[in-house]
Amino acid sequence: MANVFNRAKLGIMDADIDIQDGTFEIMLFTTAPVGGLSSALQNLTTVALVEADAAFVEATDASYTANGDTGRIVVGAITTNQDDPNDRAEADTADITYTALDSFTIKGAIVYDQTGAAGPAGDATHIPVAYYVLDQLCNGGDIILQVDAQGFLHLS
Repeated sequence: MANVFNRAKLGIMDADIDIQDGTFEIMLFTTAPVGGLSSALQNLTTVALVEADAAFVEATDASYTANGDTGRIVVGAITTNQDDPNDRAEADTADITYTALDSFTIKGAIVYDQTGAAGPAGDATHIPVAYYVLDQLCNGGDIILQVDAQGFLHLS
């Protein structure tokens, strides 16, 4: 399950981040924390600060183009659910497909709240929401990030 950034937790509680009606994008990393986010990393407040941290390196392969057919992708419609047996709220979305990624290994992904210009142009204002540890070699085929049946974000 995701590691949630502290700024996103506050934004959700203060209603600055609208899970159902906001615009969220996902970005991939070739270098990322293997064991999840440390306390210091959870405190990063913008995507620009995430990228400035040596623990994260966004993919730069020619097959991954920021804000194009590949690269940063807008997350589809998000639905929410109250899961009483597990004492949490869940946010879910459709699986995300990257087409024809080649020659690099995905080590992590971040979903962020797009607040301002789309893609890298808005990194100084985008709010990182959740980080996912991945380990997927790209060999030219499509990569599908499968969203768990119980959602991509849990609040408990």
